[in-house]
Amino acid sequence: MKNARLTMANIINCLEVSPRVGMLLLTLPLALWFNQYATQILNASYQASLFPVPYYVGQLAFDAAQLKSYYSVMLQQGSLDIYVQTQIIDFVFILSTLLLHGVVTLLLARLQPQASRLRRAAFWLVLVAPLAPVFDSLENLVSFVMLANPLEFSAALALIYSGFAAAKFAVFVVTYLGAVLFLVTGIGGHAWAFVRREKTVG
Repeated sequence: MKNARLTMANIINCLEVSPRVGMLLLTLPLALWFNQYATQILNASYQASLFPVPYYVGQLAFDAAQLKSYYSVMLQQGSLDIYVQTQIIDFVFILSTLLLHGVVTLLLARLQPQASRLRRAAFWLVLVAPLAPVFDSLENLVSFVMLANPLEFSAALALIYSGFAAAKFAVFVVTYLGAVLFLVTGIGGHAWAFVRREKTVG
């Protein structure tokens, strides 16, 4: 446990200085564009697959029979192959999310006051945020196993699949809420510091 804490502390110390803020700011527009592009092609492929319910409904089904009924609909419509392709395209979205969340959370962490608890918490968010793409990847890998035999896979696979999806969404929520919080505290902290300097000069 102690070694793990030291390792995490070393990682955070590295993230304090690298990559530089200038590089992060230059990367941010590219990360935003990449994420938007990946989202567009993923949504287009998902719609073309004719999956009968919104993606989050299927991912959080926790029910093998329900998932098999969705796959059966696509088999009847001849669009299951497109859905398989959609799972592959999803890895492009996963990569774009990893890049965007990494850049944004690092910038927000650097925005916090030096040596503060807020800064330490913000760097923990930098480490937590990548778990969403990790869980998304695991979810996709399980889906490939199910799609190899879309009407006969076990109930356990459906539970594992939805479990990874639920974990992914939970991390997304934590990341987005944390990002909003650290944006407010970062801007607010710098604004307060500016006011105090002005009062001192005055």
